[in-house]
Amino acid sequence: MLLNYLKLAIRLLIRNPFFTFINVLGLSVGFAVFFILSQHSSYELRSDQFHKDHERIYRLYFDFYHNTGVDWTHYLGSTFAAVFTTMVKEKFAEIESTTRIIHQNNFDQVRWAGPETDTAGWRELNPTTVFSFITDNNEKHSFIETNTVYADPNLFQFFSLPLLIGSPHNVLSKADAIVLSASTARKYFGEVNPIGKVLTLGENESFTVTGVFRDLPKNTHLNFDLVLSTLRIQYAIENVHPLMRSAQNYFKVREETSVADLENKMNEEQKKHWDLQGGFPGSTLTVYLQPLKEAPFHVFDNDVFTPKSKYIAHTFRVIAIIVLLMAWINYLNLKLSMQAARMKELAARKTAGASRIDFIKQFLIESLVINGMALVTAFTLIQLLTYPLETLFQFYLPAWNEITLSSMMLFLAVMSLGILIAGLQPGFSVWGMTTQKILGHRKLVSERSSFAQITTVFQFVSAIALIVWLFSISKQVNFVTNDAWGIERHQVVVVELPLRKSLDLSTGLSYESEVNSLKNVLRSTPGIEDMALSTTVAGDLFENPIRFSRMDTANVGVASKSNGGVDERFIPFYGLRLISGRNFIADHPADRRSVILSRLAAKTIGLKPENAIGKILFVGKHPWKPFGTNAEIIGVIEDYRYNPLYLETGIANANRGTILTYGDYLFAKNKPLKMSLRVNIRNITEVIARIEKKYLEIFPGQIFHWYFLNDHMNAHYKTENIARNQILLFTILAVGIACLGLVGMISNKMVEKTKEIGIRKILGAKLGSLLQILLNTTIKQILVGTVIGIPLAYFITDEYLEKFSERISIHWWHYLLPLTILLVIMFMTISTLLWKAVRTNPVDSLRYE
Repeated sequence: MLLNYLKLAIRLLIRNPFFTFINVLGLSVGFAVFFILSQHSSYELRSDQFHKDHERIYRLYFDFYHNTGVDWTHYLGSTFAAVFTTMVKEKFAEIESTTRIIHQNNFDQVRWAGPETDTAGWRELNPTTVFSFITDNNEKHSFIETNTVYADPNLFQFFSLPLLIGSPHNVLSKADAIVLSASTARKYFGEVNPIGKVLTLGENESFTVTGVFRDLPKNTHLNFDLVLSTLRIQYAIENVHPLMRSAQNYFKVREETSVADLENKMNEEQKKHWDLQGGFPGSTLTVYLQPLKEAPFHVFDNDVFTPKSKYIAHTFRVIAIIVLLMAWINYLNLKLSMQAARMKELAARKTAGASRIDFIKQFLIESLVINGMALVTAFTLIQLLTYPLETLFQFYLPAWNEITLSSMMLFLAVMSLGILIAGLQPGFSVWGMTTQKILGHRKLVSERSSFAQITTVFQFVSAIALIVWLFSISKQVNFVTNDAWGIERHQVVVVELPLRKSLDLSTGLSYESEVNSLKNVLRSTPGIEDMALSTTVAGDLFENPIRFSRMDTANVGVASKSNGGVDERFIPFYGLRLISGRNFIADHPADRRSVILSRLAAKTIGLKPENAIGKILFVGKHPWKPFGTNAEIIGVIEDYRYNPLYLETGIANANRGTILTYGDYLFAKNKPLKMSLRVNIRNITEVIARIEKKYLEIFPGQIFHWYFLNDHMNAHYKTENIARNQILLFTILAVGIACLGLVGMISNKMVEKTKEIGIRKILGAKLGSLLQILLNTTIKQILVGTVIGIPLAYFITDEYLEKFSERISIHWWHYLLPLTILLVIMFMTISTLLWKAVRTNPVDSLRYE
């Protein structure tokens, strides 16, 4: 008997290929989207929860507040003195184990006078390091690395990071050990076993490869490709000032530990050792323990990863459910529409003695067949689209064997529920009708119309909210990536200058003279319009702080970020507005002991732009050391940004304001390391080739490394750009499914109004009145959907914008424009059906039964 039901179901599908195609397409897309989004969001929300005992692991961060008496500085930081971990580990029994990671952004922070055997591992402030190795043919190969760290020897025991080669107990047990990621090992050595190979850092520091770890997963905040042992810099990291915030410090606490009590003990301990009042009167420093599972979602000052968004992950879960519901709604609407043509068949079967269970079996098998076909199609789509989705939209799906049992059970439960609803509802509905009513199919039409109206409104609400939300997100992302940094950064290429000693013994030339030679050569190079020098550029996220205080007022001092030593072209090159005073003058001796402040930096020490000029400041390169020198303020510029606009990250107010020095005259560590070039991008390939040629002529044997400043700065908004593209993709799919639902609804309306349309045409009805019959209900549903969807879109948009310190203003046209686009798309979708309905011969309409 079941075989007969199966045959009948297949025949019905073959008999109506158009509806079968729409049903399978809509359901398969709904299933695929639900699976992809639910798995992706779960993968993101489980970030850093794959580590053993992750619930007992915490990351140390601090809250620093400094009130100068006239203004304040307040920020959250993720790096702290590495020696603090040593101190508290020995003192507090609640701490089971610890580990520390020092990213290369902080290598300059661990310099300290120590034994000659201790290389101290410090570098000039620069986002890159250079590793080299010698091949068997005595060829030297060098690579620039941006994700190198020093880590404690127990790193691979503390975190669950699988080693492909080596033991977690000893890969970092030697001072010259280096462990590579799998992709980095392939980059250097191909498929050759790298163990025992020697890499040289910089000029003469050698490290031996002792292990290879699997590339870090996407759902972690950890970010490194090469790991060096802290044994190499042991003296340096254990003998530093507390404000040398060099290390990411991690603690695994014992079970049943009160984290709040432990934080209080840690703060009591740090206050005993480090009194900030001597250097920063009015300041407070408080340390906290952040649960490891929260770390990927909050980036603090000095972090080196792009934060994930819980808001986006949870929203994707909601979108997954909405898209699935929309797909099922379309399926049920079309299924009920097809049933209207089967009334005679159903009435005949009931007259012949078919029972309720027979109808339920029939409709369940039909539902099972169509859902089964859609499910197979959905998983085929997932298999085919996994790589493109990862490459183009950064949707990282776990491998099939990594999917949790609970996730699969949830998916199967949702599928089963949909099949049951789609099968049982029409079965009970038809059985509850008399044969006469089935033949008249009036009740079924009435039920179908009521169901269709409610569900179609739901689809319109979802589609309107999604498209308005997408439009607002796109506007905000465009704002933060194009308009909110306060500098002219388009058509700018940044070339990193080599880390060279002040005097190159091989050539007898000073670093300054080599850089000036490069500048002079490039000035006459076709395609280069302007250039400037600086220690850092916007988007580096390096602190490079300079402490300064007024000489005429006690205890009014602050530390601000700086682009370091700049040249006289830096301010005009980046379009910075000079409010008062003047710019640096080339080779002007007096400017070697002068500074330029931003408006906010001047405000923090109680100065207005117009009265700051000529004031003498005491400036120091190291905020935690008392020595420095005097410098005169010669100019005040308008503020511009170093950091992204993430309000929740704790870096929005970090190191408020800017102080610029001229070259490295005041501080040797402010050596210009970046050359910014404004180029003609129409011939960018040729221009870069010319720059590289000149660069290598002056710096032979060095690596030429360049990038677009735009890309460098927008890398901090990578998550936002990816989220926008992801939302765009699934908004298009949701709108497509809504359009399919509209097709189903109009098809139902055409069936219901066939005879009425024919009669009205015979009586001379015009096109407008015929369209009104078909679209009257739809227009009302769209109005209801708009009334509900617009406030919903406002709410979810406002939730998204709350994460930014600066945000766009939402105007009425932000809602009208996307709504208009949606309506145009929808009515274009049903235009063919409407045209067919009004052009049908009225005689054929009157013959319809």
